[in-house]
Amino acid sequence: MKRLFDLLEQINPYKILICAGNRNAPLLDTLKHWDCEYHWDERSAAFMAIGMMKVVKRPVVICTTSGTAVAECLPAMIEAFYSDEKLVVLSADRPSRLRNSRAPQAIDQTQIFSSFNTCSYSGPVENVSIPQISFPMHLNVEIDDIETNYECVHEKIDFEEFKSLFEKSLAPMTVHSGGDVNILRDLQKSGSRIFIEASDNITQLSNVGHIRYEKTLINLLNEDKVDLIIKLGNTTPSTKAWRLLDTKFGHIPVVSIGSDFSGVGRALVLKNYDFNQLDHKESYEIEEASLDPLLAKYPKSEPAIINNIQNKISSDEIVFLGNSMPIRYWQLVSRFNHKIYYNRGANGIDGLLATAMGVAKESSKVVNLIIGDLSLLYDSNNLWSEKFPENLKVHCINNGGGQIFKRVKAPSELITPHRFRFENLPFVTEYIPDNNQTEKFWDDWNSL
Repeated sequence: MKRLFDLLEQINPYKILICAGNRNAPLLDTLKHWDCEYHWDERSAAFMAIGMMKVVKRPVVICTTSGTAVAECLPAMIEAFYSDEKLVVLSADRPSRLRNSRAPQAIDQTQIFSSFNTCSYSGPVENVSIPQISFPMHLNVEIDDIETNYECVHEKIDFEEFKSLFEKSLAPMTVHSGGDVNILRDLQKSGSRIFIEASDNITQLSNVGHIRYEKTLINLLNEDKVDLIIKLGNTTPSTKAWRLLDTKFGHIPVVSIGSDFSGVGRALVLKNYDFNQLDHKESYEIEEASLDPLLAKYPKSEPAIINNIQNKISSDEIVFLGNSMPIRYWQLVSRFNHKIYYNRGANGIDGLLATAMGVAKESSKVVNLIIGDLSLLYDSNNLWSEKFPENLKVHCINNGGGQIFKRVKAPSELITPHRFRFENLPFVTEYIPDNNQTEKFWDDWNSL
């Protein structure tokens, strides 16, 4: 990243405000040569930068992860443009091959400030260059997960081609993400194993070949026991396995049924089909470890807390899941008997409380928002709204910062710890997990 280092030396920033994210974590080693501060709210950090520049008269850099985190800087970029401030937004981006695939946190952020920056760069982080420095500036740097890039290709196929693929496959896997349940049943009857996300709101389905846990899916991929992935539905699956299909498991064919958007950089797209014509393969039960002993062993861990919340919510109530850990925890403990909503288009943690409020306003049922502390802080101004729905219950899992970064082995600075408590806020029930129990839970679960 020498070119980025050299450009920052030319810019000579007074300070770099780093907003936590996994995509921009690889930039920290380059940025550490300047005075850095860590923040969790991009919108506030960008306006804070403007305040600093008014006093010191030097550029300030905001570094963000990909997705809606970049969009949070737009109001400050507009202000910087019209007030002639030297704001620099350094946004990490996913590889360009994923830009139109609807892969997680892969929006088109290349021209997001186009009317309000005077110069910009978008491309691989290794090639950063600006012909002539001026402000405000946008540096959008792509950080890839694999050494060899490839072109994003979504090739249309007909049913005969799919049938041939399916019949040659020894271990097909269907991942359901909001598609036609009847098609899912047809594929299951034909011998495809299935993985269903709790948010798909499917309550009745045969257990034959039904994979319950994400860990099982990833283990099967690691053990070369999946040779064909069938994606059913318009939305991108939440499972971590979907990111791995673009990197570690790029050799496994992916067929997207009914949708042009696969959520990975390459896929075969099937629009016309008749699955009654498929030859049936042998179906079998998949043995999976029991979660219950660990929930009992670590009662103050985050999964156990989510499980306890689930036990208190009646089946006729609605659940709104925040990004991203509440979704993964609910998938882990869910009994698939609640109506689920969530925001997984761009996977941002912004606006979750407001979205849940919108659901509650248009529903006569009780709505339960399960949300993390940083996500709630992002949107906490809505807690004081006179129009806060009385049928909305907020369950906040407050682990004191972005503890998810521990799980993904990111630099500890990105955790951005805080001491804020929500216990006295209206409409909020706060849960304080034991972070040590949570870590031990995951260690034990991963070893099973």
